[in-house]
Amino acid sequence: MKKFFLTVLCLFLLITLASCNTQDSQYDDNTETDLTWTGTWDTEFSVGDDFYKSEMILSQTQNSVTGTYSYESFEGDILASSEGLTLVGVSIENTYEYPIEFLMDPSGKSFTGVWYEKEGDSEPIGSWNGTRR
Repeated sequence: MKKFFLTVLCLFLLITLASCNTQDSQYDDNTETDLTWTGTWDTEFSVGDDFYKSEMILSQTQNSVTGTYSYESFEGDILASSEGLTLVGVSIENTYEYPIEFLMDPSGKSFTGVWYEKEGDSEPIGSWNGTRR
């Protein structure tokens, strides 16, 4: 009888431990700390009623995010800082710096964002959204 109870107890402990190690996440098992902005993104940004597709390549080291983007015949740089799912910084084309604010989806597969004509503007000039390749 003692052997039976020990066997049942062992099975109970194994099942309990196994269930503790499984992740019940709706976000592809990613947590905010697992996510990085590093990668290639297919993006679309707006200026008024016009939309432009661009490729953005980002690299993240700790909280610092740098990268490049290109659309049509234009190229620009990204200099930003990441905190959690938020990226705040500037998009630089020639000598112009446009403030940006991106928010990554908890899945890490996309982001939504806005960009401004100049620092301190209360209204964005347009949206800037992306999907990870």
